Amino acid sequence: MKKQVLSVILILLYICAGAQSWERSYAHHDIRASFGTPAPESIQKFNSGVLNDIFPEERYVRDSYSGTGVVSAGYRYIPKSGIVMFGVSGSYHTSSAKIYNVGQYIGILDRQCITVAGDFQYRYKNLNKVQLYSGLSIGYTVGTENLESVPESGIENQSGSISSIAWQINAIGMRVGGDFGGFFEVGYGYKGIINLGISYQIY
Repeated sequence: MKKQVLSVILILLYICAGAQSWERSYAHHDIRASFGTPAPESIQKFNSGVLNDIFPEERYVRDSYSGTGVVSAGYRYIPKSGIVMFGVSGSYHTSSAKIYNVGQYIGILDRQCITVAGDFQYRYKNLNKVQLYSGLSIGYTVGTENLESVPESGIENQSGSISSIAWQINAIGMRVGGDFGGFFEVGYGYKGIINLGISYQIY
């Protein structure tokens, strides 16, 4: 009887040890911070609520565009399979551009934008120190824009708000490292085309 009890205990210990080992075979939480470039206004169609009100014919153009790039931070959960990841992220960027309407210089339009999105990632290669993946993010962008006009334009300074659906497609991403690592992503959307960052994956 004692041998049987001892055998059962040993079997249970073995199963528990195996389960713990399997549980820890993948990190379950991924905390990320990144910088993306270029900012979305420089690669996507430009539209402005403030300028649309002033120039309803929408013949305005911008020039001398500059932006900070997109700073992002987020959290992703990794289920037991270790194949998919899903979570949320927040991003921030600013931009500035000279505005012209039918050849006339109007002034400077400054923007500040915040984006909140849900993230999905499919990890198709996990070699422990090297992980390859693709992903999709869908969310919403809100922000403010301020037009500082020049006197000769005859237009007063204007301020307003902007909002739009935001999305990002990551065609290919690579993460290198252990619990702490770096990653590189190439895609298109509100984070730009190239996204570089750091990642901390924990159990």
